[in-house]
Amino acid sequence: MLLEPNLIMRPSRYMQEARTRARRRKSKWNLLLIPLSILGIGSSWIALYKVAALASSSSVLDAGKSDLSKILMVLPLFFPSIAIGLMFANVVVWCIRPAQKALDREAEGHNGADFSSSMKGLAKVVAITLPLALLLSFVGGIIEFR
Repeated sequence: MLLEPNLIMRPSRYMQEARTRARRRKSKWNLLLIPLSILGIGSSWIALYKVAALASSSSVLDAGKSDLSKILMVLPLFFPSIAIGLMFANVVVWCIRPAQKALDREAEGHNGADFSSSMKGLAKVVAITLPLALLLSFVGGIIEFR
């Protein structure tokens, strides 16, 4: 089952759980995740766009493209890029042994907070969003919306 029932919750409950997760994250290694995530998201977004542009033999720089075509080529790719960028940041920080130990200690006793669980969850997000995003991007590249 790709989507678990507990993934859909009320916003107030989500915010309460987010505050609880934030309180237990005391390690300075968590700060390293921020720039690495930004780097990973941006890099994967550009890479996915280049793949889609190559597959559709089109570009957002094409003068004849409508605004809707350009948006369809670029915007959907951002959503899988978020999960891919977070996975990149997790892997890089996990490769740093002291960071790995500190983050593993923080995850103890919290279901789904460990490295493998978070990577599996992010991989599920990529598995769902990437095919849809590539399809939309390809459609934006080959169909002219006027």
